Amino acid sequence: MENRCLWCNEITDKEDLIEMDISFIFAGKYYVHSSHYSSSFKYFNNFKKYKLFLPILMLFSLLFFMLEDEKIGVVLNLVSMSIIIHMFPYGTRQTIVSFGVRKTIKIFKSISLLLLLLSLFFLYSFYYKG
Repeated sequence: MENRCLWCNEITDKEDLIEMDISFIFAGKYYVHSSHYSSSFKYFNNFKKYKLFLPILMLFSLLFFMLEDEKIGVVLNLVSMSIIIHMFPYGTRQTIVSFGVRKTIKIFKSISLLLLLLSLFFLYSFYYKG
C-alpha cells in the first residue's frame, strides 16, 4: 500500500508521515504530514463533535416539504441542504482516500454553492416569471 498523506493525498516516504487515529470514522491506518496534522485533527474532531447535530439539521430541512406552498418548500429545502453541506463538508471514505481531505472539502463546498445557486434559480423561476 502506498504511503499517502490523508490531507493532501501526496505520496511520500513513511518517515515523513504521522499516523492518525480516526477509527471513530474509518477503520484502518491513515497517515498525514506533520504540517497537516492539526488541520486534519480539527477536521475529524469536528465530525466527532457534531455528528448528532447533522441528522437533526437534515430532519429540519425535510420539514420544509410539508409546507402548503410546495414551491417555497423546495427552495427552502435546497437552501438548508446547501447550508448543511457547507457546514459539514465530510466526504465518504472513498472520496477522502481518492482526493485527500483538502480537495474533498473544496468539492463539497462547491456543491453547496451550486445548490444555493440552484435554489436562487428556482426562486426566480417560481415567483418572477414574466
